[in-house]
Order: sequence, then structure tokens, then C-alpha cells
Amino acid sequence: MRDIRFRAWNNITLRMVAVRSIHFDTGNNMCAVISCNCQLDHTVPDERIPSFILMHYTGLKDKNGKEIYEGDILDSETQPKPFAVTADDYHGLRFKLGDSFLCRADALSGKVIGNIHQNPKLLTERNTNEPE
Repeated sequence: MRDIRFRAWNNITLRMVAVRSIHFDTGNNMCAVISCNCQLDHTVPDERIPSFILMHYTGLKDKNGKEIYEGDILDSETQPKPFAVTADDYHGLRFKLGDSFLCRADALSGKVIGNIHQNPKLLTERNTNEPE
């Protein structure tokens, strides 16, 4: 059985936090995220404008042993450009390059170089500091 873990991008503080617990109100709306330092990271003031975005752990690690989460951007020698980890209700977590989807082996042979919230430009260019 794989670990069920989340991290969260806080849209207000513009920082990534590890999630310790998630709280819901009586209508099953997410209302708070508690970060690993046991502090209330943020409550959702208005559910139409979420203050944080949850990202699910894939259960996979990149070639350097770093955990791969939804929203991560990976670079792999087998692909022409970096690609993102995405999720949808039908397929679950997938690895997306443009309009195409890649196999799990591409993720395992790649390395996490950033995420779509902090480094969105990484999806449009290859990291020139790395040999191809």
C-alpha cells in the first residue's frame, strides 16, 4: 500500500507547505489545512477563491529519490522538454507533455526540477544547465 500524502500551495503566502491534516466543514467543504509545524496554515475565506491548492503524492520517486507530487515538473533525457504531473477525476495522476501523456518510466528516469506554481516557465524550456 502506498503512502497517502499531500502538500499544498498557498495562494496567499505564495509558499509550499507540507500537509499534516485537512479539515472539512459540515458541508464537506475543505476549510483548513494544518501544516507539518502543527500551525494552522490558512483557512479558506471564500470557497470560490481557494487560498490553497492540494497536491497528491504519486507514490513515485524521481531518479534522485525525490518524491513526485501532482504539480511537479520533471525533466527526462527521454523527452524533448520538461513535463508536468497532472490529475483528473477519470484518469487520476498522469504525466503530461503538451497534449500527450507519457508513461511512468519517463517519470522514473527523470528528475523533479520545480513545480507549476513556483516555476511555470520550466514547461516551455529545457534546463540549459543540464547536459542533454
